[in-house]
Amino acid sequence: SMNQKANSAGRPTMLDAAKNAVETFVKLRQKSPDSRLDRYILLTFDDPPNHIKVGWKDNMLAFTDQIKKLQAFSLTTLGAALKNTFDFLNLNRMMSGID
Repeated sequence: SMNQKANSAGRPTMLDAAKNAVETFVKLRQKSPDSRLDRYILLTFDDPPNHIKVGWKDNMLAFTDQIKKLQAFSLTTLGAALKNTFDFLNLNRMMSGID
């Protein structure tokens, strides 16, 4: 579960560590001139269509805001979540022609 503590001191949780990793990556990436073409999407382990928290067309402020709001509620089967993610990405690739 993402609510597990990431270290023996009890803070932060695994979810906190994941959020920090994403925020650090985005901040570092935005320093690159190539990043102006970057697009991000935020999918969670929720069942479709509720798993889409931020879409391709949303701005970076919406993305970072949704990252901060993420909470872990229960255990989820990783396989089902990955299947939902790849199904979504493949559908978007076919519709947009982006490879």
